Amino acid sequence: MKKKSWQYIIEIGDQWAIAIGHLTEAIDLLKEANLDDEKSKIDSIFMYLLHNFKQCEAIVKTEKSPNKRQITCFQYIKLGLHPETDMHTQGALLLLERQLNNMAKLSDELVLAFYSAYSGDRWYRDEQSLPKPIKRWSLDTERLIASFKIMLIVSSLVFIWYYYNPPGGSLMIALGSIFGLTFIGLPFANMKTILAYIVGWSGFVLLEYIFIIPFLDQPYQIALFYFFSTFFIWFKFSGPKYLVSRVMGTMILIISTKSVMCLTPVYDPKLAISILVSLSIGLLLIIFFNDFPFSAQPERVMLRRLQMLKNVLAWQLRYAVATIQERRRWWMPIVGLLYNIRPIKLVMGADNAAKAIKWKNFPEVSEDQAHVIIQRLYLLVLRINSLKDGYAKWRLNTKDDLAQSMVKDSILRIATALEHTDGYQNLLVLEQEMLSLYNDVHRRIHLIDRQVEIEGDISLEEALNLHRALASLGLLVNELKILSEAMAEFDFKALEIQYFTV
Repeated sequence: MKKKSWQYIIEIGDQWAIAIGHLTEAIDLLKEANLDDEKSKIDSIFMYLLHNFKQCEAIVKTEKSPNKRQITCFQYIKLGLHPETDMHTQGALLLLERQLNNMAKLSDELVLAFYSAYSGDRWYRDEQSLPKPIKRWSLDTERLIASFKIMLIVSSLVFIWYYYNPPGGSLMIALGSIFGLTFIGLPFANMKTILAYIVGWSGFVLLEYIFIIPFLDQPYQIALFYFFSTFFIWFKFSGPKYLVSRVMGTMILIISTKSVMCLTPVYDPKLAISILVSLSIGLLLIIFFNDFPFSAQPERVMLRRLQMLKNVLAWQLRYAVATIQERRRWWMPIVGLLYNIRPIKLVMGADNAAKAIKWKNFPEVSEDQAHVIIQRLYLLVLRINSLKDGYAKWRLNTKDDLAQSMVKDSILRIATALEHTDGYQNLLVLEQEMLSLYNDVHRRIHLIDRQVEIEGDISLEEALNLHRALASLGLLVNELKILSEAMAEFDFKALEIQYFTV
């Protein structure tokens, strides 16, 4: 039951992101509207949301579930419509009402999910109303790149061992693989720092090998030597940021002095130097493959994430408007493995990479501008999630093939613009087409009353979904326009530097 509850929490989080996207649409559409009469009702929902989030926070902090009687249920609000309100504002107001009520419902379900996760009790409301877990099969390209690098490192080490047979033999392969898995797995590992660790610890161990070890002739003396050496390494470099230094120092100490641990100790500095050379070759291979190919430097990771995000968004937009026959093509699941990743994960990856970049090395690039672009990308993902959700709901209920074809064509044109590196200029033309489409379709929509149907045999539900889809599309085009202007001022080519120039 607890596993199911945590799955629900993840799915509710996805639904919450979509709801926030729809809320921003309604807010943008109501920027110039007078909502003084509805302010108290809107404030009551936000206070209720704050109350539910505090309950979730308390459950997580205390790991104790509240009494069921403390879990409240929100009563849906209805925002009033006034005769003097124009059609555009009425539609946006209905969208705002629906999204606020939906967010209140999701917050209720979130509290219930946390309650069930920590208490183990079953839901006491209808589980059919909860979002169903969605199976997402996707491959993260950065993990594929890391796996490819590990394969190259191990293959190269085996090749060197087979043809060169360096001191240490197969031990070099084992240690090289361990170090490779460690360093490649570290986010944005500084290879220059690791190289400094290699040189520093090798020099330290050689000094011990020459000036201390030859005077040790008893087993307990050798044992004390290893104890105090290891204690010094882990005591002197105890901070979390020195984790790699501690591991490398200990490993270099053990490998370089392994001849002393034999039944007949051998004190041969040449052997220690040979082992250190072999280990250094393995570590240099790791450094090389970490930067070639597909550099793990944060600036390159950020650029890859941004490029991947653009392709993922374009593919997901095309998939959202694709017919059932198009989705059943044999190659769709294969492409989906690469492009079915959550776009928000790519933006978060680019954000983390941007924070790790040493911007002082790139005087031509503005760090503030990069953060602006990342923030716009978060908003872009919200817009696209809202568009996909709104279009899907509208397509299921609409009978207007002409309007559906026009909206679908606009979405496909946005996808095409995203697929091209210099395709953002097309959005300027698309924005004019969207404005014409938006006005043309809305001429047929007249929200007269909440209980009556709209002219043109369009139901209230279909009108709301159409209004949402059109609003999402218009706001998405505007967001892409703002993003393209921000990207035009950012010098991405300055980040594509040569590896040994910094």
